[in-house]
Amino acid sequence: MNNILIVFVAIFFISCGSSDEDFDSSNRADDKTKPVIISSNPIQDGREIPVNTNITVTFSEEVKSNRIFGSKIDFRELNGDSVYYTQSYRNKVLTIDPKSNLKVNTMYVVTFKDIEDTAFFSNKLDEIKLYFKTVNIPVPTVVATSHNIKKADFIINFNTEMNKSTLNNTNIYISDGEKNVGVISDISLRSVSIKNINLDKSKRYTLNITTSVQNSLNTSIENNFEKVFHNDGEFIYSEVRSSNGTNKIWLDRNLGAKKVCSGILEDNCFGDYYQWGRDRDGHEKASSSIYESSPIDNIIPSNTDIKGKFIKVSKEPFDWSSIDQNGLLRNNSWNPCPSGFEIPNRIDLSNDTLDTNQNGKYTDTFDLKNANELFKEFLKLPAAGHKTLGNIVNMEKEVTVWTKSTYIDSDKNLYKSWGIALYSESAGVFVSSREEGQSVRCIKQ
Repeated sequence: MNNILIVFVAIFFISCGSSDEDFDSSNRADDKTKPVIISSNPIQDGREIPVNTNITVTFSEEVKSNRIFGSKIDFRELNGDSVYYTQSYRNKVLTIDPKSNLKVNTMYVVTFKDIEDTAFFSNKLDEIKLYFKTVNIPVPTVVATSHNIKKADFIINFNTEMNKSTLNNTNIYISDGEKNVGVISDISLRSVSIKNINLDKSKRYTLNITTSVQNSLNTSIENNFEKVFHNDGEFIYSEVRSSNGTNKIWLDRNLGAKKVCSGILEDNCFGDYYQWGRDRDGHEKASSSIYESSPIDNIIPSNTDIKGKFIKVSKEPFDWSSIDQNGLLRNNSWNPCPSGFEIPNRIDLSNDTLDTNQNGKYTDTFDLKNANELFKEFLKLPAAGHKTLGNIVNMEKEVTVWTKSTYIDSDKNLYKSWGIALYSESAGVFVSSREEGQSVRCIKQ
């Protein structure tokens, strides 16, 4: 009987220990220590992880690799899709190899649970979650500033640290359509400067950044980057294309604005206040002097007492000029915009602002959208208010923008002009007296 028992126990141990991977003779039946992960790559909460990376974890002891299957590892975008992968194991190290590159600038989580060690009575890993975020694709943003009438500086900022050797005049350059202008003067890990570029009002300038530009992990920008700039002799503007289906191209800010608005109440992006049909001569500035008179008999004030001043007309017809009551002369000649751009007509302005949800159909009702809703769209129109009788009113309460279109009130024999007005709870196309000073946003001809 004793001999039979000894044979049975021997057979039992041989069958249970048949796999060197699953059982090590050094592992005792009384081992109750759970395996833990002692290191990982990426590290916990790692950032700027390459998209082609493999994930490796090192355990505190050998684990049963042939029992690591799908339910014990979950690899996915945080709150998103699962990641497909293959895996391998050797000497306490588990390697997870995604079948395709990970997404850029994306948070991932890998969950490990119930992975068993090789003890006689298997001990299981407590659930562990490994979080990491992949690298950003380099994304350039450009700030262009003019420091006198004919010179400008361009500063290119990146959202991640860059490989400085790729930031050179071959990969980053500005063209005026005929030749490259300017050279890189300052380079840091996150920015490049091209300074003292000579400007010509008749030309457009294109900043080019090629896909040879890389970050510090040798990740390239996604596509060749181009940004077009225009100079009006005072400020530098870039272009924005309509996101409302019209495909129209506009300047990125109001005339006279120092920057693109980041908030609807940001006063240094309000820009100038033009009297309708009047060219730039200084009258449009918020702080311009006032000249009170009856309407003048020309459209280009030459009198030194008037030039550069806001013409205040305090009685009907509330127009600063009497030379063309119907506005025809001013409509045909008025263009303070950079070369290649002009003042929009009422349909173009309406279609890319108020009529966004009306499939381009013209309307003059005040029930479309308000100023805050419009600011979320591509034109970023600020609440600059308007200037009347020499004073700025409704600043931070009202968006008003001129068009070239004229309007005749036959009942009152008054001639006015069209624009748009937006308030906190309403918006619409409106007519206004030409004495008023309002914002101007230019559209490509």
